[in-house]
Amino acid sequence: MSIFGNIIQRVDRICGIIAEVLVFLLMFLVTAEIIGRRVFGSPIPGQVETAILSLVLILYLGVAYTQLERGHIRVEVFISRLKGQKRELVEALSLFLSLIVSVLMLWATAEQARISVLGREFITGVIAFPVWPGRCAVTFGFALLSLTIIIQISNHVMASLRLRKEDSQE
Repeated sequence: MSIFGNIIQRVDRICGIIAEVLVFLLMFLVTAEIIGRRVFGSPIPGQVETAILSLVLILYLGVAYTQLERGHIRVEVFISRLKGQKRELVEALSLFLSLIVSVLMLWATAEQARISVLGREFITGVIAFPVWPGRCAVTFGFALLSLTIIIQISNHVMASLRLRKEDSQE
């Protein structure tokens, strides 16, 4: 694997760990909110907004790591019957289609993040809560997902070429 691929994998893993830590912290925040409401009759100000931002961060920081680990739902009825070079090429084609969707989402969310940052977008509630960090996290998540898919495509293409070379030597 290339140095670039190793760097992207490391970033994927770090983002996955951050997402896991956020799940743990969100669990404590929700528990504290329930205890605060039931026992002390006092909710935590901004808890809902914090939970919403946390969920966005958890989802979009973890999406590339999930792709790296091949954890997304896949239907392998057709591809499971293929072997060798054909399987590698179909995997690459499937990933290419995923890349198209990911890049389109990256493009759309980048524009929304730019508008949100420039406009200093906030949710008004009990406390003013910034929206732009969540929008930037979504864009970052799609960028990282796109890079991860590109690396996986290149790995499948290289494996296909290696198998083709092995078949021609026999």
